[in-house]
Amino acid sequence: MRLIWSLAGGATLLVSFPGGAAEPLALEPSSHWQLNYDRGSCRLSRTFGEGDNQVLAHFIRYTPSPAFEVLLVGEPIDGRNAPLEYSYLPSGAKQDTHMAMFGETQDGRPTLFLTYQFQDVPGEGNEMASSEREALIGEDIRRITGLRVSRSVETEVDLRLSGFAKAMQAMDVCLEDLASSWGFDDEKRAQIAKGAVALNPEEWAKNIDYPDGLLFRDSRGKVTLKFVVEESGRATECEVLDEAYSSEFGDTACKGIMEVARFEPALDANSKPVASFYVSTIRFVMPEIEKGRRLR
Repeated sequence: MRLIWSLAGGATLLVSFPGGAAEPLALEPSSHWQLNYDRGSCRLSRTFGEGDNQVLAHFIRYTPSPAFEVLLVGEPIDGRNAPLEYSYLPSGAKQDTHMAMFGETQDGRPTLFLTYQFQDVPGEGNEMASSEREALIGEDIRRITGLRVSRSVETEVDLRLSGFAKAMQAMDVCLEDLASSWGFDDEKRAQIAKGAVALNPEEWAKNIDYPDGLLFRDSRGKVTLKFVVEESGRATECEVLDEAYSSEFGDTACKGIMEVARFEPALDANSKPVASFYVSTIRFVMPEIEKGRRLR
């Protein structure tokens, strides 16, 4: 059985809450920012709130691009049986929830994976050079002052992200070191005017098997993969950068995708193909579980 959702595609259903919500639960920082150099990522962590209202937040980046993922841990964000909305403040623009994922730690604490999506200007996103788009994303992220998670009509949680822009800037050195360890130093990355593009992401999903042992346990998972893409557009390497909930998903995803993946290679300023890397996050989720979370 092949059941998978990918960053590269998938239907989206956004649920709008009616008015009348209570005041958000505002959680101020209760620790300093902490930067961790992981094997395949850079992770910025901070604790918000106290006691039963405490949330641990990890902001995770895998490439020098400013975009990030978020892992939240704590009771205030437990919303597995409720619809979900979230946004970054002060803009308040609703983020796409199709990559969000609820779960729990080994000791039973609720977890929630979220992403950051840049709100492209209609009609301009595809024509924009990688460097131009990343500059706009960076400007957008530097304006972020908070993260609001809405689990129901009555409950909203606000994480007050004081010093977020400066903390994210501190991650840049970590990300540069990480990319260099993959063989793409500052000079090579500077050559890339347009990044590699996956040409057949819909075939990825069809070629990945849900691990049998996890399928029968209704297990879900998330993996982030890095592909090395040659000038020809051929992927020559797949590496698991990060895994959540089970280590079985990463090898399964790499094997299935490498059999069918096709890419449009990255281009330099003269539209000449150059070698690059491509990072994608994949979710494994049982459809009936996902349907229940979305439509309740």
